[in-house]
Amino acid sequence: MFERARAIRRIKSAEPYADAEVKAALAPFSPSVLVEIARSREAWLVRRAAVRALDGRVDDGVAGALLEISLDAREVTELRCAALDVLARAGRTESVPALRRLRAEIDAMQSPPYGLGDAVVSACARLGDIEAAVAALRLRYDAWTHRRHTGEAAVQALQERVGTLGLARAFGAADASAEELGGLSRRHPEAVVRRWAIDVAPADAPWLTETLGDEEWVVAEGAEAAILRGGPAVGESLRALAREAGAAPEVRARAILALLRRGQEEEARSLWSAFEDGRIELIGVPDAIRRAVLHHYLPGQRGTDPRWVLEGELDLGIDLHTERYAGPDEAPEQILAAARQALEQAGFTSGKATPIGFIRQQGDGTYCHLETSAGVLEISELGRFVATEEDLPARARESLKQAGFLFVEGALAADFFDGLNVYFFGRREPLSIYNLLFYWQD
Repeated sequence: MFERARAIRRIKSAEPYADAEVKAALAPFSPSVLVEIARSREAWLVRRAAVRALDGRVDDGVAGALLEISLDAREVTELRCAALDVLARAGRTESVPALRRLRAEIDAMQSPPYGLGDAVVSACARLGDIEAAVAALRLRYDAWTHRRHTGEAAVQALQERVGTLGLARAFGAADASAEELGGLSRRHPEAVVRRWAIDVAPADAPWLTETLGDEEWVVAEGAEAAILRGGPAVGESLRALAREAGAAPEVRARAILALLRRGQEEEARSLWSAFEDGRIELIGVPDAIRRAVLHHYLPGQRGTDPRWVLEGELDLGIDLHTERYAGPDEAPEQILAAARQALEQAGFTSGKATPIGFIRQQGDGTYCHLETSAGVLEISELGRFVATEEDLPARARESLKQAGFLFVEGALAADFFDGLNVYFFGRREPLSIYNLLFYWQD
């Protein structure tokens, strides 16, 4: 009891998120004392520190205790995840059957504990469980960075245990040859397996350009990356695909973009100029909006149609490697000053301009609320675009229009930039023109 109390004091006196410091502070205490703390009624942060300090000290008794914690549905999720991590680090493969059952239970839940499913998949894969391979790949290629990191470590550990050959056979291939990987990349029903086959294939695999036509972005994305490593033969295949009239426009665009990324800028420009279906049509959308949206949001989130990227880079000359916080033509303060002046000329006064982040009391966005004697206006920072829920006097509207402001309302506001994926409250999809020009994110 005395030793346990001392260890708890050590934990509480250390920086709670400094794992190395806590682990060093608990090194003098036996694993049995740490297991006692993990099973106690102390705060979960204290108990998790004890579990993490067991890393590298897992004998049979400790492994059994950690497995019990991992499986206990009444236990705090963070503690269960920590126990799973230590078990995996210790290589306790005897835990796999129980963890498989836990995976099945989690998969059957409508609302599983947050993060527990990922932790179980990661532990199983790191322990060499081939049945967790597809789930680990789903993590590896997820849109969220923290899940990708978890999946990357899990897949790498699994591949080290069973080898590329073992994984290829588990996915239905006869071996891990370029030919068999090509078959997986084009025919496997799981998109993440098709992507994996591309990632591990030789850079000169002759079938790589074919995978640019995959309908799943995760596969096409992998093909684009792999093609950058390919030799001259890959370049010839890209040129042929870029000229193939029967290919889908986005596939041809991927081929042109790949040539551009391989340093063939002049050829890419020529192919793009001759590409009749290259520009995505937005009926009734003014060029000023199109230009402002592309300038601010390209290269877009994963899955964005490559035609938007080519238009931005080759037609508009946008440097996609730099952050762009304002519109293509004017600074936000210039846009705001122009709106004030237009209202003043129409006989209206304007007062405070408040960024949308302050209005919502959190987050940030691309517009502000301008208080005026004509009503409250929303002024975009991306260009001379204005929106309002007020019944604005005619002379105020006309003066703003004369100053070059475009009212974003009605059908125009509701139209979408198809194929341009933008992050918006956890989703990565095309947004309406209103939400693009008047964007807010908490």
